[in-house]
Amino acid sequence: YDLYLYYPDTYRFKKILKNRLQSFKAVFTAANRLDFYYKLGAKKAITIPWGCDPEFHRKLNIEKIYKLSFIGTWYFNRGRIINKLDNVYVFGKYWLRKNKFPPVYGEEFIETINKTLINLNLHHTADIKADAPNMRTFELSGCGAFQITNAMDSIKKYFKSMPTFNDIYELKELIDYYSNANNELNEISLKNQEICYKNYKYTDSAKKIIENF
Repeated sequence: YDLYLYYPDTYRFKKILKNRLQSFKAVFTAANRLDFYYKLGAKKAITIPWGCDPEFHRKLNIEKIYKLSFIGTWYFNRGRIINKLDNVYVFGKYWLRKNKFPPVYGEEFIETINKTLINLNLHHTADIKADAPNMRTFELSGCGAFQITNAMDSIKKYFKSMPTFNDIYELKELIDYYSNANNELNEISLKNQEICYKNYKYTDSAKKIIENF
């Protein structure tokens, strides 16, 4: 029988992958840059983007109480960005700052997204290097929520109108602009939800995996 590996963590854990990838017929990954896997011995690498579940990731008709929020664990690059912004509500582990709250899961996660006007989606540096939009990219889109995320080539391939930034100055400009452009913000959010529901459901991901067996 053939073995396949579904490995969503991209380039973060080289020691785990080294001397193992050759055991699998193919590796499924969220990365769009696949050279790393081939260098480590993969026979075949296939990009399977993250997705959403329309029954769970959905828009709620509730009040926006956070102008700006971020959901996720502290990483150095995330902390460096967050610390240069004002009035960010952070939900996650290992943060040492004001307006910091415990991680949110399940329905509380969906509610927090929907209560936020501008959701920050800050990627791990390995995901940026691998050109691998994270799970949150699709979860936020599925909720019809507005997000600003790190610039990557594949972001515009998946969601053409999604605002992206290369540095803190661009991020601040985007936050200032969309804080006062509600009509455009809502238009982008709904368009991304439509794209996500059409092309990036988890059932679409499963179908693509099966097609490559």
